[in-house]
Amino acid sequence: MDDSHRSDDEGLAAHIESIATRNESAAARLARMLARRAWPGGGSDRHSPAAVEWVRRWGPRGLSPVPPACSCEQGRCVVCN
Repeated sequence: MDDSHRSDDEGLAAHIESIATRNESAAARLARMLARRAWPGGGSDRHSPAAVEWVRRWGPRGLSPVPPACSCEQGRCVVCN
């Protein structure tokens, strides 16, 4: 392993240690800061008309019908599957 990977690992270890030793108050403060950064307008900031339109056009569709079980001797013929 070269020195760049070693320093990356040390940085990662330092982040994990920092998180592990954070008290409940500091964790709550961090969560509030992240929420403000992600949704500056609060909960109502999560709705975007463009996003709603995109989901309507490209989002998940209803469930596909389940095909009937194969009734041939093999149980997995080309016609049934």
